[in-house]
Amino acid sequence: MNSSNSEKIIPKDELPLLRTEIVESEKARIDFLKYKLMAIASLASIGLGFGAYQHNDIKIPADYVLCVIPFVCAYVDLICYHNTLRILVIANFLKYYDDPYEGYITKLTDARYLFNMEDFVLHWSSVVVSCFVALYSLVPFATDKTKGMTFLLVGLGTIVLHFLTKASYKNHQTALFDAAAKELKNREGGSQC
Repeated sequence: MNSSNSEKIIPKDELPLLRTEIVESEKARIDFLKYKLMAIASLASIGLGFGAYQHNDIKIPADYVLCVIPFVCAYVDLICYHNTLRILVIANFLKYYDDPYEGYITKLTDARYLFNMEDFVLHWSSVVVSCFVALYSLVPFATDKTKGMTFLLVGLGTIVLHFLTKASYKNHQTALFDAAAKELKNREGGSQC
């Protein structure tokens, strides 16, 4: 079997299933964004003492719960970035097989990824939350330097973590787009021969 015959082995009726996979992945991503907001609000209400949670046997002050929030944000960000990469892989696959929608999106803009506003909100909301945790360190610093230093280190450390996560995602995204463009160019070059 030569390579030109094995190239188009996917049946055309399976391509809409991939479009459905994109829609389902996007729904999951939106759900994770909602969960992120709910987790931040819930943990912040407990950490700041607004929640109904009270337990007399607790040895650790409740505001330490605030240190968990940036890590929850990083976890949700990673899942959402992974979901976006899955969506982009499928979209590039559909584009390779001449999907009309993906072709239309490509004609609209020279940008490789048009729908990146969610990524902006995802990343910067996490950075802002980490900044709040770092700034919260000023509250206990006057009376408890260890506690203040804990909040400061968690806040600053997770800011770095968020930027490293975003950079890794961008590297994966660039590698994906470069590989997809190379495959598309190879296909177009092979069809001209």
